[in-house]
Amino acid sequence: MLGGVAAARFGTLRAFQVGAVIFASASIVCVFAPNVAILVAGRALQGVGGAFVVPASVAVALVGWPDSRRAFAMGVWTGAFPIGSTTAPIISSALITGGQWRLIFVVPLGLMLITLGLSLMLRAGGQLNAAAGAAEVALPDIIGMIAGTFATALTALGLVEGNTWGWTNWKTIGAFVIAVVCNPITAGFAADIAGGTRVA
Repeated sequence: MLGGVAAARFGTLRAFQVGAVIFASASIVCVFAPNVAILVAGRALQGVGGAFVVPASVAVALVGWPDSRRAFAMGVWTGAFPIGSTTAPIISSALITGGQWRLIFVVPLGLMLITLGLSLMLRAGGQLNAAAGAAEVALPDIIGMIAGTFATALTALGLVEGNTWGWTNWKTIGAFVIAVVCNPITAGFAADIAGGTRVA
């Protein structure tokens, strides 16, 4: 959610490139992580980078497409996610089986560097406006953003750990209940964004 606001406020291409740099830097941290704590920190930083890249990538993906072909472009953008989620485990398993687990972070690092390079070509060609959005775009609702993060995380936690904890265990039920409580706060945040921002 913060990434979407940043894209609207500072420009989609700029937000995309900032996210790409963060993700690439985090991948380097993961590749050379000396211990588990640093590896987990690097993974968390990758999530931050992705949070900037994904919302802005919608606008980036539409560059150069006429209005009549934008539905097709969005289909390609949407189709990239299942392709990535299907091939990534296969590639990662092969690398881990070969005894080189660090290489699983080299692959996204290389892809992100290529993506960053292509985005720089878009900026140089003036194909996507990198300027900031409207000045009236508000700063993000921090409470709503935190509530949305908790709602998503706790829902995932309940689903993943439900079999282990037990579906009637207080921890599982508590995770879902808190997620439900957080949803109205998140909905208010989303409504503010939809009503008061526009894509740069």
